[in-house]
Amino acid sequence: MAKLLTKEEEEELRVGIEQGRYKKIFLSDKSFSDMSITELLVIIELARRENWEELDLRSKRITELPPEIGQLKKLKKLNLGEDRVADDKLRNKLTKLPDEIDQLTSLQTLDLSGNRLTILPESIGQLTSLQTLDLSSNQLTALPKSIGQLTNLQTLELSGNQLTALPNSIGQLIYLQELSIGYNLIELPESIGNLVNLKKLVLEKNKLSILPKSLRRLKNLREFWLAGNNLSSGFDWIGELKNLVTLSFGDNKICNLPDTISQLENLQILYFNENKIISIPSTISRLEKLKKLDLDGNPLNPALQSAYEQGQCH
Repeated sequence: MAKLLTKEEEEELRVGIEQGRYKKIFLSDKSFSDMSITELLVIIELARRENWEELDLRSKRITELPPEIGQLKKLKKLNLGEDRVADDKLRNKLTKLPDEIDQLTSLQTLDLSGNRLTILPESIGQLTSLQTLDLSSNQLTALPKSIGQLTNLQTLELSGNQLTALPNSIGQLIYLQELSIGYNLIELPESIGNLVNLKKLVLEKNKLSILPKSLRRLKNLREFWLAGNNLSSGFDWIGELKNLVTLSFGDNKICNLPDTISQLENLQILYFNENKIISIPSTISRLEKLKKLDLDGNPLNPALQSAYEQGQCH
């Protein structure tokens, strides 16, 4: 963080708070893009007094979140994540969260993307009003078991960490609709099959060689992204996910498409590019809603290759 304010500057800000001069706070001002702990405390105090429901602290080079953040009882949205249009040099660099984070019991959205978090406190499980939690692009190696207490979560972003496993308690998030765990080195627990309201599941770039059969219970799934793993077989049950619209198995080690894919009557987009596929089952012609079939980068037999190049494959 930048150097602390002088006593005179701090007093001026506090007087400004008292007089209500900061209704449109200086958070977006370029002069505060390198925020000191004192400036952050002033903002928190202002938010507390005025019962703010939203606080946007993206791209402030914040390295530490003070325990006073727990005073914001009315806060519904807290953004400490990465601003994709801002200079990367302005990113926050949080490595941990204060235990007092558990006092933000009204919080519905928490964005911590693009920081340097290595661990989450167990107390995060107290944020039971959370609907969206973005932890992508951090350095997390594990999640606390208490993550399963966030039973109102609808969106959970975990991509781009260093996770090797998920706790079994992940299966308690029964209202989850979107789960992204791409770009980790993860193994999936069988309890993931309990997430029966999932509509989007992203498992790309995890070096997965086996998928738990419990995934067949995700009957509401519409998007399933599995590119960049080590899968070769073991997913004949895929045909049971009849609400799938998009299915991506690109860049794996698959030699044969399971016949059960023909049961995916709502499928519109199918990726099997960069695999080891020579032929495809004739039953794929039953996919009447299919708009895109990507078989690029496979050693297709000559007849199939010719048909594919001429657009005669579905």
